Amino acid sequence: MYRKTPFLIWGLACISLALAQTEIIPYRTDTPPLLDGQLDDELWHQALSYDDFETFQPDFNLPPSERTVVWVAYDDENLYFAIQALDSEPNKIKSAVTKWDNVFQDDWVGVGIDGFNDQQSAYGFVANAHGSQGDLMLNTQGDGDASEDFIWDAAGALTKDGFCVEMQIPLQSIRFAAGSEVVMGLFFFRQLSRRSEMSAFPPIYPDKGSLLAQASRVVFKDLRYHRTYEILPSFTQTDTRESQDGKLKIYKDESGSDVGLTGKIGVTPTLTLDLTVNPDFSQIESDASQVEVNLRAPNFYPEKRPFFLEGSKGLEVAATGYYLGSSINRVVHTRMIADPSIGIKMTGKLGHSNAVGAILARDESPRYDEDYEDQEELQKAANFGILRYKRLLKGENYVGAILTDREHAGGYNRVVGLDARWRLSGTMRLEGNAFYGLSRDPESGEETQAHNVDLAWAYGDRKYNADFGIHRISRDFRLDTGYIPRDGTTTFSFTGSRTFYLQSKLLQKIDMGMYGWVQQDLYYDLNDGRQNLFLRFWMPRSTNLEFDYAIGREIYQGKSFGRGERSLDLHSQLFKSLFLSIRLEWEESPYYDDEENPFQGDVTEQFGYLIFQPTESFSSEVMGIREVFTSRDEEWEIYDYQILRNKTTYQLSKYVFLRAIVDYTEVKYRDYHLKYPEEGVINDEKGLTGELLLGFTYFPGTVLYLGYGTVRENLVYDIVEEDYLYSPDKYTEMKRGLFFKASYNWRL
Repeated sequence: MYRKTPFLIWGLACISLALAQTEIIPYRTDTPPLLDGQLDDELWHQALSYDDFETFQPDFNLPPSERTVVWVAYDDENLYFAIQALDSEPNKIKSAVTKWDNVFQDDWVGVGIDGFNDQQSAYGFVANAHGSQGDLMLNTQGDGDASEDFIWDAAGALTKDGFCVEMQIPLQSIRFAAGSEVVMGLFFFRQLSRRSEMSAFPPIYPDKGSLLAQASRVVFKDLRYHRTYEILPSFTQTDTRESQDGKLKIYKDESGSDVGLTGKIGVTPTLTLDLTVNPDFSQIESDASQVEVNLRAPNFYPEKRPFFLEGSKGLEVAATGYYLGSSINRVVHTRMIADPSIGIKMTGKLGHSNAVGAILARDESPRYDEDYEDQEELQKAANFGILRYKRLLKGENYVGAILTDREHAGGYNRVVGLDARWRLSGTMRLEGNAFYGLSRDPESGEETQAHNVDLAWAYGDRKYNADFGIHRISRDFRLDTGYIPRDGTTTFSFTGSRTFYLQSKLLQKIDMGMYGWVQQDLYYDLNDGRQNLFLRFWMPRSTNLEFDYAIGREIYQGKSFGRGERSLDLHSQLFKSLFLSIRLEWEESPYYDDEENPFQGDVTEQFGYLIFQPTESFSSEVMGIREVFTSRDEEWEIYDYQILRNKTTYQLSKYVFLRAIVDYTEVKYRDYHLKYPEEGVINDEKGLTGELLLGFTYFPGTVLYLGYGTVRENLVYDIVEEDYLYSPDKYTEMKRGLFFKASYNWRL
């Protein structure tokens, strides 16, 4: 026993020392730093520094190729962070003066803050060497969503041996439980794009639970609560003209002045109330074009409107969305609220263990079915209500409930659900949900009841990843507040992969595995599914190459169709100034025809995306898509869909930009309903849109925009026919718009 004791004491001492190295002690200051990217302020000499970063990409827990040093400080109003990113090749640092949230392909440094230290979500703040900013919300696994924006500031500076960044995060911009001792989760990241390397402090271990569970627990002394009041008035002036009778005439439905008002109140340190009346939900950039033909379900477009984005992470439900096999893509997809006239939202926490969220909104332009007879009744306003509750347990675990309701024209859709997430070990977690829905058709008055259940198990460590799921969504299950591509299925899903880490400078790692599902279509009592093999190669310069091969079947209208696939994907930062993404795909697919018999076909798709950035202020993005569908039996080309889009931006400063977008779309399609389709007319529809925008964004909510847009189609006005007729080579301007927008986020 005597001989073992010194060894035991020495071992415990080493463990204690290792734990102490990951503890972050913030420095309290009375003199805030001057945000200029220069680390010459006195507080950075007084604060403790930390540099124990380890990689997690391409491999875990290796010494990073370049050293990173961080400092943490705070006062009564703000959190301050300084990050020095050393680089032995500073001329190769990728950085640009760019708009908000456009920095994630650069070399950047960032900090994550779990304000409640509850391992449910965290704020992410990122900046590059020029001080250009990006922010996002992270879930417990570390997956980020950059939709939501926050008020904070950063400055960066290139140096002879790398770059430095200073950040100032107002306490009013994050949620936390104020008090004499406030514990937050804190972690730092760095991306080195040319080496495809990401590192973190504290280090991330793949077998020790979620990302947020491994954050450093930092104690801030005497953080006082400053009640947040924000008032955001907005003004929009729009002049839209539409081609009528061969001339552009004012379009009253989209012209005129509009004034909106949004307010925010910090009810408690942990609970926020948002109110809006006639909110300004104008988008300064239209949604990127997608192929809008032969779809079984409508295309999914992400939410961009600030009122709905804040706190949206708290409305997510376990075992949906990103889980393979789940039929529910989103339980709450607020773009279903098209034109709200009033909205109320409350999000946050009640006490330490109760997370809540609620949305009430009135939609003045609800979607409606053109087949309904009483169109006037269906176009009346719709009312939305969403209520979310989560009981937080130990670590990232929770049990929750959600209620959604949409009332419209005498009809309704009411859904109640339960969900839970439980971490079984450092490598395994279990998630599940159950929903019950009650709906009433506004025209027939018929009521239907339906349900959905998802259960998913996931495993992940350094080398192996796997998950299995069982999912059942009943026939006619509706979720009018969400997005469901397909209902009426029982599904078993699976994923398994193995990662091989290499020491080569040209090839960093290889992923190989398979994923898929088998399912029963409950409408026709038939089975379908898909099995997909993949092989991925990870290389420097943010380069990855993937090959996929799949076999499968799909049930549609009671028939079984092939759903095989072969594809190649390549993404690479070829040079500091040039990023390239290419996808080539061949796929079997049915033609989704509700009126006639659907038939088997083959789809070929080519996708290309290029970013050219020759200077720190100028960038040009080019995207091209071509999708061709050919019927299998007759070998007729049913459609040829082509999209070409260019977005060119000149950033005059961190806050001011000039942007031009040109979008060309051409769709050739065959009228295959004719008796002899091979002799039928091949329709050719072309469209050309242009957008020009001069913008000033000081911080989220405080903006000035002046924009111009035009839409042209291959039509000409025929005076004799008094109608617009097809023209193969002429374009007529069908719509023109000019708009001005101003808003100011006034924080009290």
